[in-house]
Amino acid sequence: MDLKKMYQKIAYKKILFTLFVTVIYIVGSNITLPGINAKPMLTLLTKNPNAAFSLQMAGMSLDRMSLFSIGIGPWMSALILWRALTAIKIPKIDNLTKKQSYMAKFFASMFFGAIQAAGLILQGNLNEGSTTRLIMLMIILLSGVAVLIWLGNLNMHYGLGGATIIVMAGMSRGFIQRIRAEISTIKFDDYKTILILIAVIIGVIIFSVFTIFFINGQLRLPVKHIMLNNKYESESYLPISVNPAGGMPFMYAFTIVALPQYAISLLSIYYPDSQILSTVNYYLSQDNLPGIIFLILVVILLSYAFSFVNIDNKEIAENMKKSGDYFPNVYPGKNTEKYLHDKVMRVATVGTLFNVLVMGVPMLVGVVYQPIQEWAFLITMWSMWLILIQQILIQFVSLYGRGSYSEFAEVKIKRSKK
Repeated sequence: MDLKKMYQKIAYKKILFTLFVTVIYIVGSNITLPGINAKPMLTLLTKNPNAAFSLQMAGMSLDRMSLFSIGIGPWMSALILWRALTAIKIPKIDNLTKKQSYMAKFFASMFFGAIQAAGLILQGNLNEGSTTRLIMLMIILLSGVAVLIWLGNLNMHYGLGGATIIVMAGMSRGFIQRIRAEISTIKFDDYKTILILIAVIIGVIIFSVFTIFFINGQLRLPVKHIMLNNKYESESYLPISVNPAGGMPFMYAFTIVALPQYAISLLSIYYPDSQILSTVNYYLSQDNLPGIIFLILVVILLSYAFSFVNIDNKEIAENMKKSGDYFPNVYPGKNTEKYLHDKVMRVATVGTLFNVLVMGVPMLVGVVYQPIQEWAFLITMWSMWLILIQQILIQFVSLYGRGSYSEFAEVKIKRSKK
């Protein structure tokens, strides 16, 4: 089989598998838990749209109490914890096998999921005072989390986007529902309303084009390769995305902020009159200015952190030193490492400002001016969706066009033989 066609076939298979995973998620999201009255939870979320939006961005689906209501958030929390433990060099953590590290992350996600499940059930008064009922509902919800973790890992190997596709599927459902709800309140019997709607559509298109152009932007650092001739050497560079953190800060930020709120909800059951818990919960919730500012600070921190995780300046500098490659006027080794650190810091700052602009500003405006709160959330959700879908498209395009480089490789091999 032709190499190009082979990679194209693989790319199509990965798309089909990802669609299959998405269908399973949609079906599971419609399997409601038996004997559950979700009206108290829906009433709570209706009164606090900021909280509903934040939970949805954390991968939770609360429009109905279903098998997948908790979402993939606990797994993302476990990944954050694991990356933190790896970064601070916990003794013997690097000596764990792949299976052992996976099991550690899985049990950590079950722990986080148990906190979220208990908090969700108790907040919505779904246990009706029965401890047995609480435990049974927690087991069902944790089973859904385990299935989503399994699906996310399968999609990482056989599909596109990994666990991100599960978050995107939940976001898409919520986005469509919110758009329908907002449009249903609009009366189209006035030409001014129609003109405003057209202006909004044009604004969304312009904003989308700007977002796509931005996330496709690159800082290209010229690289000298000792094994390339002058023609190819002049075209050689190291690309660094203008937004190196990608969509990771968005997904993880909402998960990080939501987790302590559930822990506080659990503690409030045992300490209902605690003023400290009430104060902390107020400052963490996204229906007030302090909560939004806290969320923005988490996004800023994660934007910088994931920028250096995705672009490891130390590893790149070491690999370039081993291969004999170098940047013009920069010595290999520590100087190259510092050079890359400065460049990544610059683009990370630009990417962080962009993340704050598309997420923080609309949420701040929504808190200050309540009438446009829902539309402000839709802007943030749409921005996140564009960033995540762009990352999946990059994976598809890189795989689909991989066979196109065979001719270049063959020419290079022939020239090296000469």
